[in-house]
Amino acid sequence: RLRASLCAPRAFKSIAGGGFDMSAVCGAETLAATVPHILLDEENALLERREMLTEAFDALDLWDTLDGVEARTALAGIPNTDTVAVDVTCIASGLCSAVLYWWETAGPDCCSRSRSVQWLEQPLQVQAGQRLRVTATRSLVRAAFTVAHCDDSQGVVAATGVPAHWPNFAALRHSPMLRDDARNEGYSGALERAAQCARQRCGKAAVFEIGSGTGVLLMMGRRGGADRVTGCEVDPYVCNLATQVVEDNEMPFGNRGSSFELIRESFPAVLQDEELHGQFNVLVAELMDDSGLGEQIWPFYALARQRLLTPGIEPVVLPRRLTLYAALVAVEVTPIGGVGLWPVDPFWFCSAVPNMDGMGRRPGNVSLDLDLHEDHWEVATDVVEVLSVDLSKVGLESVREQELEVVFQSVREGFVNGVVWFWHAELDEEFTLVTTPRRFWNKCGHTLPPGAQRGSGHCWKQATQALGPIWVSRGETVVARLRHNTICPVWALAEVNGGLMMQQKRLVPLIEWLGSSRGVKPDLVLEMAKFVGAWFQAVRLQDDARDALAAMAQQERWEEADVAEVLTLMRRLGDFSLHPSVANHVLPLLFGSVTAGAAP
Repeated sequence: RLRASLCAPRAFKSIAGGGFDMSAVCGAETLAATVPHILLDEENALLERREMLTEAFDALDLWDTLDGVEARTALAGIPNTDTVAVDVTCIASGLCSAVLYWWETAGPDCCSRSRSVQWLEQPLQVQAGQRLRVTATRSLVRAAFTVAHCDDSQGVVAATGVPAHWPNFAALRHSPMLRDDARNEGYSGALERAAQCARQRCGKAAVFEIGSGTGVLLMMGRRGGADRVTGCEVDPYVCNLATQVVEDNEMPFGNRGSSFELIRESFPAVLQDEELHGQFNVLVAELMDDSGLGEQIWPFYALARQRLLTPGIEPVVLPRRLTLYAALVAVEVTPIGGVGLWPVDPFWFCSAVPNMDGMGRRPGNVSLDLDLHEDHWEVATDVVEVLSVDLSKVGLESVREQELEVVFQSVREGFVNGVVWFWHAELDEEFTLVTTPRRFWNKCGHTLPPGAQRGSGHCWKQATQALGPIWVSRGETVVARLRHNTICPVWALAEVNGGLMMQQKRLVPLIEWLGSSRGVKPDLVLEMAKFVGAWFQAVRLQDDARDALAAMAQQERWEEADVAEVLTLMRRLGDFSLHPSVANHVLPLLFGSVTAGAAP
């Protein structure tokens, strides 16, 4: 059967960090027009702190085999369409703008964890105790709902089909950021302090933002007292949203070169505009993904310092420092209904493959909410500081392939099959945004700085990568290597190519434990080890090709043979599924020369 309830999702009319109205991005009418039906987890930002207006009610019966009817006969008798009207009583007052619905069976606790959501084209104001009529209509593939007061024969009709225009999922992308109160309040306060500091240093505050999105940080800078605020955004749809947002908040954008503007171009294109060179003394961006580096904050800040910031003065940079921390962990899906699922757990039989997606088709990391899934992982080592980047002073010479050796110390005996890492983004001396999970909050050798606040789990999770599996003893050191190009981190065990001693130390106890506790034959573990070795050889070939491409990019003169070699290298990188953000960084070096001097 389908069950449903009516709700009033939390409005986006006054977000933290300025009270800005973001209804143009995530308002009920916008959602009804762009994504009228969507499947969401309970933890989704669009459903956070929603007001339930009715109790759950039966909306549609689908089929029933409890009375002895054979399942095949019951399923064959389902009509192609069905319509059911249900009268429900409101338990709270509010603006009804969405219907949540899900499936349940007669079995105990057997229901969908996710919720289908349908937003109403015309939200309906309701009062506690009021009776509503909900009409559910279904085909074999979709359900749709209308909601009306019981004395309203016309009803309030919701969108039941695909909109005339192509759906845009800006609301799903931006709602987690708009719901992150710590992020918004932290940036708002830091921008106000940055404007004051910049004016004290040189008499004015000129702010540039990389990747402005829907314009929230631009408005914060404007309200914070900056004399000039400029941003850039490449997505034309999001630029239109930002234009609507700033008008809704009575601070519209001006023309090109004005004191408040949004440049509708990519950041590499903006760097080519000589009129912008040296015009700004405050640089801000929110370009941290779960891994910290994946949205190119490091190379972008280095480029901005070279081209956009005023030479000869000390600029204000937000965030001014980004620090990555890591720990080794033991990850395993807990049994469900008494059934152990560890044989299909990617942290086991894809372990040491640098991505769980499709047996490691590409290098990278996987995001997990470690606070939400605490039952599925254990701490294996202390937390170690891996990398700290001073973004206020970062230069182009640092934008290169790097490999770091990281030494962990085990806090218990057992298996290790993953690494997790998280970050601190120090905006200024008063505020640091962190993604530290609860188990490491001033624990396991990790200390939070004064003024630290945790970013919302809607917006950021923690980065994880399968690693190992190996066996460690309590107090033992484990050496890992982090290879990165300032954008894409990839982890490996330093002992992966070790000899017999390493195998006896790390693998023999693991194989014995798997055999005694899980019934796994040693041959299977060894075959997986061979597969892992072959994968890392492929990754190394990719890295070698990328290094050669970067070396070519540093040349100021290009011969015909050089161009041919570059194209050959690019084809090879495609064979190994080059991380797209790496391509975004390399291509401007080749065609546009934003960092490497003149190009042909």
